[in-house]
Amino acid sequence: MNKATGEGLSVERLYHTGVVVRNARDTARNYADLFGVTQWKVFHCGPKRLGETLSHGLRVNHSFTCAYGVHAGTGIAFQLIEPHGGDASTFNEFLATRGEGIHHICTTSVSPDTFIRLKDWFASKGVKVGQSDTIDGAIQWHLFDTRESLGGFYLMVLVPLVDDWASVAEPDEAWDLSDEVRRPEGVHPIPLARVDGMHLGVVVKDVVASMRRYADLLGLPEVSFFEVGTPNAAPRACAPMVTLGRATYQGAPVEHRILTSLTPVADFALEVLQVTVPPIHYKEDFFDRVGEGIHHFYATELSGDAEFEILDRWLKDIGVRVVQSGEMNCGAAQGLGEYFYLDTAAHLGGFVLEVIIARQGFWESFAVAEPTFTVHYAAAAE
Repeated sequence: MNKATGEGLSVERLYHTGVVVRNARDTARNYADLFGVTQWKVFHCGPKRLGETLSHGLRVNHSFTCAYGVHAGTGIAFQLIEPHGGDASTFNEFLATRGEGIHHICTTSVSPDTFIRLKDWFASKGVKVGQSDTIDGAIQWHLFDTRESLGGFYLMVLVPLVDDWASVAEPDEAWDLSDEVRRPEGVHPIPLARVDGMHLGVVVKDVVASMRRYADLLGLPEVSFFEVGTPNAAPRACAPMVTLGRATYQGAPVEHRILTSLTPVADFALEVLQVTVPPIHYKEDFFDRVGEGIHHFYATELSGDAEFEILDRWLKDIGVRVVQSGEMNCGAAQGLGEYFYLDTAAHLGGFVLEVIIARQGFWESFAVAEPTFTVHYAAAAE
């Protein structure tokens, strides 16, 4: 939001991450296994529950199952959406053109009057509403089509119509999946936490151009960009960079590099990145297949190798393998932190899970990383 004028989108917090899937119940069972999210509120949405249904400005019917699960302890919430066949919702459109994946993030709740002003403001930026639904006459969802602006995903804004909307829009059923968890005895779920730098990773074609649009829509005064990669990735980087040691892609050693920014917004961050030297999972296994979009989610930090080895053994047994990894080295500090991308796409709905091992001193070394360059958007010429 532009603090000087009070205009624009106010990002309050990450209310939920919206994932379009083919089968909501099967996917929810995987969330129970991997994250320990066993309790789900389920809404079967169709003409009886929905009103004022619009897709890209057209009046159409929507029909979908929505399962809402919250991770105990952290409050991290997931919305699994299984579109039903035949209707022209953005959910069906997403599934047909991209497959399963993160369709939207929900960050804002506003009054009806504020929404009208917000809609006009977005329109002045060239962003229209992609989909709208009114549920039980109690609450509206509006999905702003920020795919071109922000990189392949929608922003959901909630508009409560009554004070007690949650008691009016009650779920059709509840899934308690506690008895369906299939983890081996003694194996714990993947730990989720609201760690520093918790983020969604967005792959884009041009990160500098994308961040100008982020700055415009989210009111960012400046953004720092970092080259991250192996020192010998050709052509070599001349500017400061965060180096990767022991980098792997699909299990083999590799030289690669990206240009990235990590921008905090409310209680989470958005890591927006562009591949500059492939091969790398962001490009070959994501961008080349579906284009821009949310590639990964990071909310898991481990303290040591033994903890990761236990987790890795179990995940390999269920077909979740490491598809990209590397040491993250800043300055003279070497080997204090490692990242791993776990290919959870088939289990969680089209996205990769990032896990970091943060040894003592890692965050202190990473905090002083020198950016490759910084753009100050307030310095725009009139």
